[in-house]
Amino acid sequence: MIYHFWPSNFLATLVAAVFVAFYAFIMSRINKAPSTIFLTASVFPLIPGPNLYYMMYGCVSVYYGMAGCW
Repeated sequence: MIYHFWPSNFLATLVAAVFVAFYAFIMSRINKAPSTIFLTASVFPLIPGPNLYYMMYGCVSVYYGMAGCW
């Protein structure tokens, strides 16, 4: 919905990440559990598949140029 009004992938992902953080905080209070559980499960859909794969492959194969960790 944000992308419809302001066509920017960064802004759309930022708004989604803020929502995910708020959701994780509220759910951790309700369930009396660490917010990391809810945060990691909710943030994965925000990361596109090939980008996550190549980043992890670059980190594991110690090719930091591919991983983008310069």
